[in-house]
Amino acid sequence: AITARKERRHKLDRMTTRKHGTLARRRRIIGEHCPSDPDTWDSIRRIVDRLDIEGISGDETDTEPGAQPKVVRRVALPWLSPVISELFDCVESYNTALHEERMTVHTGNSSLQRIFEPRRTDMKAVALDRLPRNWYDEEWYKARSASGRAMLSVRKDVPIPTLVCRLV
Repeated sequence: AITARKERRHKLDRMTTRKHGTLARRRRIIGEHCPSDPDTWDSIRRIVDRLDIEGISGDETDTEPGAQPKVVRRVALPWLSPVISELFDCVESYNTALHEERMTVHTGNSSLQRIFEPRRTDMKAVALDRLPRNWYDEEWYKARSASGRAMLSVRKDVPIPTLVCRLV
């Protein structure tokens, strides 16, 4: 029982570490690109800041144990609008583009290959409340009971900016 508990704790720690890394990477990308289009990137920053760590979908290993190179795949949040998920995928596409623009070489350990298309959804994920209505997945929101929707205390829609994904 103790070993199983330790393994679960270790898995959760890895997932939390990946989420914090994703949040830090997105904030860095936003900061680096904000001067080129302040309106768009400031809008994206507000979304990232409001969702914070709880609004970051998890990743799970998508390769067999011990297989190299290790690949991780996104695990979708059922309550998050797919428009925001797509926006975050586009933000991530600016990560390697920045190195190419500056003709720099990434130092340190290389990132794991990420597959943004989720294979599964984290049905245990707890939705954030008090978000703009359009930040919630439409089908997920409609499936909530009246009391469930009331508990979310949704706010009026806030425009979600469009960002063109970089080809990597």
